[in-house]
Amino acid sequence: MRKSGNQAGITLLELLVVVTVIGILASLAVTSYQNSIRKARRADAKTVLMDAALFMERNYTEAHHYNQDAAGNAIDNSALPHAEAPVDGNRKFYDIRFLGTPTTHTFTIDAIPKNGQEKDTQCATLRIDEAGVKAVTGTGSVGDCWAR
Repeated sequence: MRKSGNQAGITLLELLVVVTVIGILASLAVTSYQNSIRKARRADAKTVLMDAALFMERNYTEAHHYNQDAAGNAIDNSALPHAEAPVDGNRKFYDIRFLGTPTTHTFTIDAIPKNGQEKDTQCATLRIDEAGVKAVTGTGSVGDCWAR
């Protein structure tokens, strides 16, 4: 039933339009936030990978081998400076470990996603080797995943 004269308030249709617009904006904001979080976690993993690669290069300078330290002890995952990334905090989003076993002159170290970070299908596992060659196992390019 319509009242004559000026009406105050909003119609149900107007309310539905406003709620729909708010819902769309909220979904865009959540997606953007989640992508930013994934990128930040990925940056932590890249830092830890670079630290591990530098550790291996320092070891090679002293021992002339990637697979042994200067005392002749085998280099394995337990020798890496950090087993997980990020270094700080209780929640870890990447495991840091060798791909295979280091040889006298080669190594490859992976940052393998976990605890929700595996949803980062663009980059997935980050990888670096003794030559500093960077790689990813995801659908994205090395440039996109390793860029600053």
